Amino acid sequence: MVKSSKRDHLLDQYVLREAESTGIAVEADWRYRYFFQFLQLSPSYQAAHAILTLQPIDAASALLMPKDIELVNEVYYTFGDVWSVDFGEWWTGTAHRRFGVKLNPSIAEILSCAPLVDTDAGSVRQAKNAIEAYLTEGRQRQGKPGCVVLAIPLGEDRKQTSRMAEAALDAAYEKYAIRDSSASFEILRSKVREKTLLDAYTLVVRRTAFPDKTLWQLGEDLSVSPINDTSKAKSTADIARRRKTMAIMVSERLKRAERFAENAARGKFPSEEPVEGLPFNYEALRRWIPKYKMRALLKAKMISNKLKSSTGSSA
Repeated sequence: MVKSSKRDHLLDQYVLREAESTGIAVEADWRYRYFFQFLQLSPSYQAAHAILTLQPIDAASALLMPKDIELVNEVYYTFGDVWSVDFGEWWTGTAHRRFGVKLNPSIAEILSCAPLVDTDAGSVRQAKNAIEAYLTEGRQRQGKPGCVVLAIPLGEDRKQTSRMAEAALDAAYEKYAIRDSSASFEILRSKVREKTLLDAYTLVVRRTAFPDKTLWQLGEDLSVSPINDTSKAKSTADIARRRKTMAIMVSERLKRAERFAENAARGKFPSEEPVEGLPFNYEALRRWIPKYKMRALLKAKMISNKLKSSTGSSA
């Protein structure tokens, strides 16, 4: 028998796209990633995207704009497009600075030369490749810090060499006015647990990915309330009761997830406070969620079905 925790773990791996390929560390705070993902779900944030990218907005949509759309516009202006990039690109390119998180960039050695040895063509190619790799890959991973490429001669007077290198660094810092970054946004230290956000996010994306499913079916797929699973029903009336109860529970969880998304669009996360945001349109949301997430959900669904079949056959 395959335990539900194992199934959940497998689903999590497909639903959440980690940024491991970028080599990014996010200060061990998972809230940043969920902030990004809930922004992707927010209809108010989508509206701000339309406004600030000068997309045509019809009269009906204009009338539905939330009263605090200027606040949402400010958040969008700060964090930008979250649909055409993945978390790693968004974090290194934009978000980490807004949260005042330092990525601790490291020095990249381009080439070292021994004294009194001619520089051959192979060494020149090595240096060119190293510079290109740093500027196009390494610097991106480190959040695109300011940089200066120096050729430092290793003379006999080490102190003199250090002074020259330090002077060059001082000039570069002065040129680009590099100062300590200060946070313009801050993640809330609430009691909301990671699993709560995972469950909320997964429910919204599944609601979007499988529009033909009823709320009670979504609830059974995600084991929202095992005690109300219809497979345990003892009569037709019991089935109807369980379905109704499950649908109510899923509806409440969807509303909670929607509040997380709409609060994120206003720079408050994670928060489930009531907010006068835009209503969710799941058919429209299907066009907004990045395609890789939709593929992930479909694959996760197949895994879930296989695991459920295995569970049923071995029970």
